[in-house]
Amino acid sequence: MLETAKTAGIRSTALTAYVSLQSHAAHGLIQRFSWIRNRMIADDKFLFKVLAEVVIDSGCGTVAEVRKRGEDFWAEFEFYLSDLLVGIVLDVVLVSLMAPVAVLGGRAAVAAGQSGMQRWLSGIPSAALEASVKGVKEYSVGSRV
Repeated sequence: MLETAKTAGIRSTALTAYVSLQSHAAHGLIQRFSWIRNRMIADDKFLFKVLAEVVIDSGCGTVAEVRKRGEDFWAEFEFYLSDLLVGIVLDVVLVSLMAPVAVLGGRAAVAAGQSGMQRWLSGIPSAALEASVKGVKEYSVGSRV
C-alpha cells in the first residue's frame, strides 16, 4: 500500500478506513491477504457478511443432511464433511465476488511485456458489482460480461 501511495496517491476515505483496520480483531488476516484488505476498506462489514453466509448455509446444510441420511449420518460423515467444506469455500467466493472492492491508487499500468490475457484481465472488474471510478477504473457493460 505504501508503494501505491507514493506512485499514485490514496483517497482520504480509503486511508481512514485502512487506519481503522489496524485495530480490527482480524488484523493479521487483513494484512496477509490483500483481497480481504481491499474489501474491508470498501465495506467494514465484509467479514461479518462472510461469516453470516457460512453459518447460515452450514447450519441449513447440516439440518438437511441429518434429516436426509437419518441413522446413516455418522456412517457417511466423511461425505457430509466434504460437502460442508466445499460449501464453505463457495460461500466465501460468492460473497467476495459480490462485495465492493476499494480502488487504491490510479489506473493500473500495463507493462509492455504482458501478454494479451494479462492486459485483458487488468481491464475487468475485480468484483461483480464494483463501481467505476472516473479517471481511475472505468468499466463498460462489455467489460462486465
